[in-house]
Amino acid sequence: MGGSHLMKTGTAVKRTGPQRAGAQRTGTQRTDTQLKKDLALGYRIIAHEGQVHAIIGILAAREPGADTFWIKSMFHGLDEIKPAFGLMRMDLDGKVLEGDYPVHGEWSLMAEIFRGRPDVGGIVHTHAPYICMLMAADREIEPYDQFGVLTRKVAWFKKTPNRVYAPALAREVSKSLGQANALFMKYHGIITVGPDIRKAVLAASFLELAAKRQILNAQVAGARPMDRATADDLATDTNFERIGAAIWSYYERTLGPGVIS
Repeated sequence: MGGSHLMKTGTAVKRTGPQRAGAQRTGTQRTDTQLKKDLALGYRIIAHEGQVHAIIGILAAREPGADTFWIKSMFHGLDEIKPAFGLMRMDLDGKVLEGDYPVHGEWSLMAEIFRGRPDVGGIVHTHAPYICMLMAADREIEPYDQFGVLTRKVAWFKKTPNRVYAPALAREVSKSLGQANALFMKYHGIITVGPDIRKAVLAASFLELAAKRQILNAQVAGARPMDRATADDLATDTNFERIGAAIWSYYERTLGPGVIS
């Protein structure tokens, strides 16, 4: 076995020993470096925007063209993560390939979504407080602003608010997500997905902002959301790709120094 052995960590398998799998992956080193920078900054953004309580919340970034992904460890806070601190690389079966940390309990949730959605490169799962308030009342996000028009591809999961530690439950949640871009898990939290971690992070950010503004609007007598036709026109006309790129660049300048540099 070349001096290495396998150790169970929850239902994941952790590889320990002097030679870690991936130590000779020089061809993907450059890709991994940028991926980990984006993932670390994504964690910082989610924490900065208030979708976090200490260690609670999880983001994952798939390695391009592979069945492996990067994820944070169980006991690190979202605002602690750096490219070289708190991240670990796993495969879809739960084998830890890099990173000597405790495995996150919801790793199988990330794995099952990646398994079922080859188009997904990034996943965000948070307990977004404003969205959770609306979910508790079985309320959808309504279009009170430009970000409220992004909810046309949101699915729901209401079976249980339990943490998704069991692979069987992870498969159910993944199935409920289907081909949607976001999943609202009643009394639990949200999941957003995207072709990369940047877009998944921005989706979570935009949806929570829309929920916050909806709740604030509810305090004003007579406030009403846009009609569907107006919302559809706004969704078509708004260049969210450009807005998202500008916002990400802002966070690279403000949250990135000392984290990704």
